Amino acid sequence: MSDTNSDKAATAPLLSRALLGASGVGLLLGFFLPWVKLGTMVALSGLNLATTSGQAIENMSGPAGFIVFVVPLAGIALLLAAVRGYRRIEWLGLVSGCLIFGVGVFTLVRVFLDTTGAGMWLVAGSSMAAIMIGTLTQRR
Repeated sequence: MSDTNSDKAATAPLLSRALLGASGVGLLLGFFLPWVKLGTMVALSGLNLATTSGQAIENMSGPAGFIVFVVPLAGIALLLAAVRGYRRIEWLGLVSGCLIFGVGVFTLVRVFLDTTGAGMWLVAGSSMAAIMIGTLTQRR
């Protein structure tokens, strides 16, 4: 009888397993769907970003595109953990999601910094100054 209880305690709840398994499948499928569209003629998937070279591609995916492979690896890990029913599956989901989100934010900031000029920075800084001055004068 205690073996049955220990088996139940060793697996994650079915809802968590199903949702994180679906997230893993989404990561795997999304890796092969378009990530970047340039007009109507060019669309690049995660796989294209990871395997294609060039300065523009490296700006989006990092050197050699190895960072992009975090997505399918996390998808596989989530899917396997969901199938196996590991008890700490929630931590794997949290770590995978944060890692992928962090890579995405890093990529967006990197592309923004590489593609903006002095005029954009002057406009952004001036607008932030206007917001701060307007906020401070409203408080008085």
